Amino acid sequence: MNALKRAGTGFLSFLLLISLSVFGMMFLVNSTALKPDFVAAQVDKLDVAAVARDYADEFFSEQSPQDVAFQKEAVYNVIADKEPWLKEQLDHAVYVGYDYLLGKSEHLEINIHLDDLKANVRDSLWQTLQKFLVREVSSVPRDLLMPYIDEHYQEIIPLIPPQNLPPGMVGLTGPALKNYLDTHYNEAAAMLQTAFMVPGVSGLILEQIRPYFDRYYEDFITDFPDAITENDIPADVMDDLQMARTSIGYFYIVYYTLIAFMVLLVAGIILINRNIKEICRAMGIVFLIYGVAEFAGVLFVRYFDFIRFIPDLPSSLKGWLPGVIKDSLLPLQWFSLGILILGAVLIAVFIVYKPRTAGNNIS
Repeated sequence: MNALKRAGTGFLSFLLLISLSVFGMMFLVNSTALKPDFVAAQVDKLDVAAVARDYADEFFSEQSPQDVAFQKEAVYNVIADKEPWLKEQLDHAVYVGYDYLLGKSEHLEINIHLDDLKANVRDSLWQTLQKFLVREVSSVPRDLLMPYIDEHYQEIIPLIPPQNLPPGMVGLTGPALKNYLDTHYNEAAAMLQTAFMVPGVSGLILEQIRPYFDRYYEDFITDFPDAITENDIPADVMDDLQMARTSIGYFYIVYYTLIAFMVLLVAGIILINRNIKEICRAMGIVFLIYGVAEFAGVLFVRYFDFIRFIPDLPSSLKGWLPGVIKDSLLPLQWFSLGILILGAVLIAVFIVYKPRTAGNNIS
């Protein structure tokens, strides 16, 4: 009979240990990845401007080298200026997305208006153009300046002292000068930069160049929508979100079923033993083994430097990701520590508890 009790207790204890291990991982996911407050808090810690700059660098690496410096400076200024707005929109997207994924809403509804952002881009491009006209005009996109230069070069050149004209331009007139300007953009840009710095001329040039800038901006911004809605999400992404929503539903079914199963295992151990010392010993060993192993594992993961094994990680994420890992593991750390302490208490009860009579069993 004792052998059967020990075998039954051992089997249920083994199942309880496995169940605790699985539940610990599910508890971690439920406490972090499935909690919008947790995700939003991590987003708030993220340097959104730095991340946006990293991805902007990747985007601009595919663009014409002549346009990069001008456009990058303008975009970076917008990112820095709109960082609070960007974080606000990310927070909004997190909560709206989780309402859908967790089944609180039947439809994913996103509506982010970009009018202010586009206006900010226009202002930043215009301000950047003025800076570049003073210091680095050859980096201004050719399709912005050349139409203006082609139309106004005869008005600009007389404003420049001959000794300040590019050497290859001196003495040229008529079609030869026009052809030279068309084929030597850097020299044409240098001529415009010199004219722009002539006292009293910069305002005239800016007034004349504004229509060309407006056309350039319209071409630049043409692919930017006025708003981002759920209709802009690709169909395959929506399919993935629907699958995630379904999977989360199954996750919670398993999660609560596992809790009920562990309660039944504990009840089984109690019913098999009907003895306080044996119950405390059996469950104390299980809780202690799980608690020590899980707590040690969590501490190892929290303080191990995984970042060095991800060489391609953008620099903007290298300072953020370790904090996310530590924060993510914190619920499991406290859970495993609690189980460890409970196991130690049960073992202590097993050691110090002395039944008053030999027949002092649970009835």
